[in-house]
Amino acid sequence: MQNQKIRSSFNIKIFLFLAAIMIIGGVLIYTNQLVEKLRADSRRFLTYNAQLVANALSTDDQNLDFVFNEIINHISFPVIISVEPQKGIYAFKNINFPESMSTEERDKRLTGLILDMDLENSSVPIQYMETTVMYIHYGDSDLIRQLKWLPYIEIMVVTLFILMGFAGFQFIRNAERKGIWVGMAKETAHQLGTPLSSLLGWLELLKDRFQSASDQEVLADMEGDVQRLNQVAQRFSKIGSGVTLIPLESKDLIQPVIQYIRRRIPHWGKIINITVINPDNPIIMANLELFEWALENLVKNAIDANDKEVGEIFIKTTASGSRVVIEVQDNGRGIANRDRKNIFRPGWSSKKRGWGLGLSLTKRIIEEYHGGKITVQSAPGSGTIFKLELLGPQKNMSRL
Repeated sequence: MQNQKIRSSFNIKIFLFLAAIMIIGGVLIYTNQLVEKLRADSRRFLTYNAQLVANALSTDDQNLDFVFNEIINHISFPVIISVEPQKGIYAFKNINFPESMSTEERDKRLTGLILDMDLENSSVPIQYMETTVMYIHYGDSDLIRQLKWLPYIEIMVVTLFILMGFAGFQFIRNAERKGIWVGMAKETAHQLGTPLSSLLGWLELLKDRFQSASDQEVLADMEGDVQRLNQVAQRFSKIGSGVTLIPLESKDLIQPVIQYIRRRIPHWGKIINITVINPDNPIIMANLELFEWALENLVKNAIDANDKEVGEIFIKTTASGSRVVIEVQDNGRGIANRDRKNIFRPGWSSKKRGWGLGLSLTKRIIEEYHGGKITVQSAPGSGTIFKLELLGPQKNMSRL
């Protein structure tokens, strides 16, 4: 069910991405059409003026002056008129140069601008008696240049707002998730607390009533299980509370978990060898109850993923500068590539009856409460390695 939700979420993201691409493409195409339409209008206007200039050339200089003074001067976009065959500069409009610039330097700049203008818009010829005597070169107006940049600015602004909205949505969703986690954990600890206290009292009464060795042995086992339940309740009560990290030897964190798991393995009908490689016994800043919970989840996950006749689990510790690295390695069936990014997602599980909370809770304990980092390396059929990076002894701190 959770896998279907993940696929559905992925499909929605793909749909939204494609919709965004289509909208952006539509804006770009529409804006480009507007630019081309304005360019076509500019060209029609210049072609009409070129005809006026050609007609003026065939009459007298007064008409030519009228065309340049009353028509050409009212053009609002950059224009250069060059003369054939020498390609000299006859006139230009809406192009500014420093007053200190020499005529030669100015003409050189204008010649370069002609090349740039002709790349944007083909020049308009001025013909006199079927001979081209001048060319009108023109660039885009300020309106066209602004329109060319407008869609990109709009896309950037919209993208910024979308990212801000997404970040806000993620923050709210994470806060809600954290609130749910904390609320469920606190309620679970509260619900377990009262009956556990009663059970411990009843056990004391049973110890006084049944004094035989066999009865006392059974009661001792029962007390161990009740204490185990009490430990689980204590773990839940730590979620959402101020957690103080204290320096602890790694063996004191690992050995109790391994001893408990080894006693439980026969009840699971499996043969699993657990090997602890801890030569230096490095000091770790940790909360005992929460770290044992996280490590227990990883070891149980390794056992569940092992379908071999004899399973192997290795727990290795190494000091790396100011941090301590703990690796939990198994020779199980591994994790498929498509599932690796989902294993820490709340509710995701490869088991039909799994809750999908163990690894998610482990990640929260290691990263949020211990300031560490958890990563996974795995391949189908090659086993899995969970790598924990934790704070060394010089990083004493409290985490809320």
